[in-house]
Amino acid sequence: MKYKEYLQTEKWQFTRGLILNFWNHRCAICNSNEQVQVHHRTYERLGHELTTDCIVLCDRCHKLHHNFTGNFITSVLEGINGEQVLD
Repeated sequence: MKYKEYLQTEKWQFTRGLILNFWNHRCAICNSNEQVQVHHRTYERLGHELTTDCIVLCDRCHKLHHNFTGNFITSVLEGINGEQVLD
């Protein structure tokens, strides 16, 4: 099954709902609750995702992540000086 097809399945919709609830329907970066999306951090367990395999991002932060050289999410969560900002 192709990735885009998987995103249309009931299984993904259920998993997506669990992940949105886990993150309180808020962006993990800026805490916005507008235009949030579930982003896969890994495709290792696609179809059998753990809540930690995905992260909730608002549209703005999701676009920043995909346009950023390197890993935007990791950079923000680790902080500018390498200090961990979030657990």
